[in-house]
Amino acid sequence: MNDKPTRAIFLAGESQTACQPSRDSGAASPHFLSTAWLLATVMLLIGCGTGWRMDYGEPAAQFLSANVSAQGAEYVGEKVTVQGAVTQVLPDQADGAWIYLDNGVRCNLGQFRAMAEGVSVGQTVMIDGILRQCDGDDILLEPALLRDPTAPFSPQQ
Repeated sequence: MNDKPTRAIFLAGESQTACQPSRDSGAASPHFLSTAWLLATVMLLIGCGTGWRMDYGEPAAQFLSANVSAQGAEYVGEKVTVQGAVTQVLPDQADGAWIYLDNGVRCNLGQFRAMAEGVSVGQTVMIDGILRQCDGDDILLEPALLRDPTAPFSPQQ
């Protein structure tokens, strides 16, 4: 007869003896699945908010560059479209690719350098972006992307 004591193995708060088969079937517990689902939902709603709005959200308002400073203040933090003439293109700045429109509108295209290089000074473009600043002549769209020139455009009057 074996007089040696049975050794216990402790895993994650459960104990089982070395001679007992494991009850782990390899399937995730329902608690784990519900927690994972909740975490994924929260990440999508919070973490990807700006990206989702830029890709799929409709603009809250559309402006001609001459009217943004007078009409845009109530749309700070919202996606807007601005149409204007390009005055400067700086595609290789350390903080992103920039396009400047007439009437002081600055647009940060981030890492979309090729998009910025695709426009030229004097060209009229439409740019979608999150209106981050709208204070007199200091108007900032960040992040920003060029809008399809054939897309509907109905500027605020």
